[in-house]
Amino acid sequence: KGTNDILFQKITSTIFTSTDLVLISAGINLASASVYYVYNQVFQAIYHYLTSVCNAPSDSFGHFIRQNHSEKLNDVFNIYQKSVQIISSIFFLTAGLTIIPFVKLYTRGVKDINYIVPGLAICLFSYYYLKLNNVPFGLIINASGNFKLQNKQCLIAAIVNIIASVILMKIIGVEGIVVGSILGTLIMTVMNILETLSNVLKTKSIKFFLILLYNFVFSLLLIIISIIINIEMTNYLWWILYCVLCFVTSCFLVILLNFIVDRATVRSTLQFMIQKIKRRVKRQANQNPTPTSSAEDQWWYCVIQQWRYKFRHNKERKTHNGKYTQPDYDWIQRC
Repeated sequence: KGTNDILFQKITSTIFTSTDLVLISAGINLASASVYYVYNQVFQAIYHYLTSVCNAPSDSFGHFIRQNHSEKLNDVFNIYQKSVQIISSIFFLTAGLTIIPFVKLYTRGVKDINYIVPGLAICLFSYYYLKLNNVPFGLIINASGNFKLQNKQCLIAAIVNIIASVILMKIIGVEGIVVGSILGTLIMTVMNILETLSNVLKTKSIKFFLILLYNFVFSLLLIIISIIINIEMTNYLWWILYCVLCFVTSCFLVILLNFIVDRATVRSTLQFMIQKIKRRVKRQANQNPTPTSSAEDQWWYCVIQQWRYKFRHNKERKTHNGKYTQPDYDWIQRC
């Protein structure tokens, strides 16, 4: 059930991921494709990593939907969506703030083409930010079993992506192609949010739109300001320190500003994350310490234990006629 619908969604997803590079290579030139590739690899790597994390709770949503736990579903989805929103804002904001200094270092001495294209960085930030924040809504729609709900918006978004990219490519070049992808992603995100609110969560709240727009505009403004300041790095060590500073600052600002506009959800999200961390730490602490899985590590662990009993328990061994005590002996035999 739903196999054809999932296949259709995968095809449209492939169109989104491949259209930009194909149009740049065929419609502009390979040098521009090289510039696009440098910027795109950074944002794409962050997107793929965060997507693998965001896709984890799909089974839980399916369970809540099948059990008709609508109130529990709404609470959990609010926490999940807020987590994705905060994490995407932090990581993509950090990438947007640091990518231009990185490209300046990475392409230092290259004269054949200009790699410093702030407009491309802004466009790719917007594209991948919207694309990642669409994941929670597409995920819960598929978890509900209504695969066909996404087919219409996927088709419309793919068509808009191709047409807008071809037209804008002739006007503003590489950035125009990415803007076409942004328009397609924006249409799909808005339609997925509407479908989620009306058919899955069954609520009419527009809070998702407003807070998503708030986080996006805030992050975009910070990136534009950093580009205007024109930050320069002399070496990769300074760039790494700058990345750490940007990441810490992004964490503080994003959490603080979301707490101001959506205090209840942010508080619930932070409490949920802290509880998860505490449970994991407690579970690890309650587990019996065991040797590592590597055979070589197990062998060295056993050798160390034998020497430990040989030198630290010499008196006990003499008391027992040179033999190990029973617990020690059992361990040595297992080794």
